[in-house]
Formats: sequence, C-alpha cells, structure tokens
Amino acid sequence: SACFCGAKSPEGSEKMKERILKIKINLDNAAFDSGHENVELRDILQDMADRLFIGQDNGFVKDSNGNYCGWYKIVNEEAENER
Repeated sequence: SACFCGAKSPEGSEKMKERILKIKINLDNAAFDSGHENVELRDILQDMADRLFIGQDNGFVKDSNGNYCGWYKIVNEEAENER
C-alpha cells in the first residue's frame, strides 16, 4: 500500500510531495571484507536510527574502522504517479 504521509491529494495541477529517507552506503572497503557485512550494516543502520531519533535528519556514516562510507538524508520529493 502506498503511504503519502501528509501529502495533499492531487487537485488540478498541484503535485504531491512525500518525505523520503535516502541512504547510500559503500560496501567496498575493509570493514565489509570480514564476511560479517551484515553485522557492519546493522551497526551503521543502528547509529543512523539513533541519530534520526534525536532529530539529525542528514549526515555522513562511518564504518567500524572509522572511515566514511556513506550518507543519509530526509528529502521532500515529488511523488510518483504509479507505485
């Protein structure tokens, strides 16, 4: 089911907007080579969730070696017509 989370219905030419969490995590570094990439991802996503909880709606993420490996941000975008 589609969630338009507070977006207005399309009346006339008004376009619907939706808030989206965008995430990019690069898995091509040593922290993900151990064969435990699922643990590494869990830790990164938990840190991200903690930061979102306190209101930090964008930021860079680091792996367990302290290297930057991605980012996340909440953005407002035009909703697609079909899902």
